Amino acid sequence: KRVAIMTEIVRAKYEQHPLIQDSLLRTGTKIIVEENDNDSFWGWGPDKKGKNTLGVIWMKLRDEVTKPVATV
Repeated sequence: KRVAIMTEIVRAKYEQHPLIQDSLLRTGTKIIVEENDNDSFWGWGPDKKGKNTLGVIWMKLRDEVTKPVATV
């Protein structure tokens, strides 16, 4: 449930801030990492092998907003 909530928060932040929109789109296809050495769930953790859930959320949003729109 917390991932769904964070996804909503990230999406709202993206939609409300042009600077964030620009920054996210400039990442292209690069991997986005939440550099948090203290949190292996949201970030990459102390051993750099964490889930990076926040980074994954940002990358999924980037994929959504850059996906070509199908024309009929």
